[in-house]
Amino acid sequence: MLAALVLAIVPATARAGTYDVRLCADPQATGFVERNDAPATLTTAASCPAKVGDPISGVYAGVTPGITGMVAGATASWTVTAPAGTTLRSLTARHRFAKADPNYEVAVVNAEGAVLDGCAFAVACTEEVATRTYGATRAMTFRVRCVAAVCANSTLGTRAWVLVDEASATIEDPAAPVMSAPSTAAGWQRSADVPLAAEDASGIAALTLRVGAQTLAARPQSCDYRHLQPCPGSVTLTVPADLPDGTHTLTAVATDAAGQSTTSAPATLRLDRHAPASPQDVAVRATGTGTYLYTWRNPAQGDAAPIAAAHLSDGTVVRAAGVQQLEGPTADGIVYLEDEAGNADPATAVGVGTGATVGVQRPILQTTASPKIKFTSARRNGTRLIVRGTVSNATTAKVTATVSRGRRSVRKSATLKRGRFTISVPLSATLRRKGTVTLTVRHGAAKASKRIRF
Repeated sequence: MLAALVLAIVPATARAGTYDVRLCADPQATGFVERNDAPATLTTAASCPAKVGDPISGVYAGVTPGITGMVAGATASWTVTAPAGTTLRSLTARHRFAKADPNYEVAVVNAEGAVLDGCAFAVACTEEVATRTYGATRAMTFRVRCVAAVCANSTLGTRAWVLVDEASATIEDPAAPVMSAPSTAAGWQRSADVPLAAEDASGIAALTLRVGAQTLAARPQSCDYRHLQPCPGSVTLTVPADLPDGTHTLTAVATDAAGQSTTSAPATLRLDRHAPASPQDVAVRATGTGTYLYTWRNPAQGDAAPIAAAHLSDGTVVRAAGVQQLEGPTADGIVYLEDEAGNADPATAVGVGTGATVGVQRPILQTTASPKIKFTSARRNGTRLIVRGTVSNATTAKVTATVSRGRRSVRKSATLKRGRFTISVPLSATLRRKGTVTLTVRHGAAKASKRIRF
């Protein structure tokens, strides 16, 4: 005899949204719930499979023979309940029930409290073996209950009992599974592993990952068809996607125990597992401030992840979209690139003396003449001062303009383009007042100043 009961699944019918189960006792799950208000005087038992010739084989509830002290209202029963979100469309049971004392009640009761079958209080019933089908409900209870103030007993045999030795049920699941979109990163990634998650009242029988109409992976779940909910109610797993590098549109499909399927919303997977090629046309030149500027051209990435960072062999890392320059402390470093997916290969690094086949320019360690700054114009335009000019013999790409009056100042930088610069300097209310300001433009160690009157 076993302490817990479940239902065992038989081959499912073709009816959409339903699956068929049959009664069986099993210690691994609790498809039936036992109740025994008076274990000294009432008996509950279960056995799976039913034993031929055993009068209490199957699901049994009754009165223990020869025991006195029955309490009014005491009940022994087994209740089968459909999984949350589902209903018992029908339940068919072959059962026996009888009572020798009219003060007991033997009944089959649905979730709404309606007595569907049995031997009523104040009536004596001989044993009846019958197979009956009961209509839709959430749960069904088979019970024996002492109704009167005093319920008799006998040493000769049980005074009331119910035995269910065979039963089947059709369970209706009205909703298809809830299937989340495949979980992918917002940008590019190196991993082709795709997390999936789904849930359902009758349980998830299978998950499938697709790209377009092609199935990438199918994951049937471990389903124990002795259970009312035969498959796991919720499933979370990671599926490796056998895909080439590139951009892919993925969907996932969840199928439940009732055969219903849900296709998820699409998700985009941007996959790149290869490091960028070497930087091209690497050049190095002194900045004039004790550091060296490395410049290069990025290799064409095509459909691969874009360049997102550059590494110098001394450990310097600059992160910026499409980065094509960085500063280092020496001129003999080598540079390699990293893409948005995080791929980077030091073996692709190039610089002075690397012997790489890509075009490498020897560094210009110093210029032949000092940089010289020349103003072209400096005009106020509303709340800004627009400064234009040129730099000859440039050592860096950066130019900085400072506008000051007394202790108040503002600074703005710009990048040289073919030796020319335009800097738009925002002016505070103090700097815009009528009077004179000082404009200073710096490039490395070079500096030029002029006074401007508003």
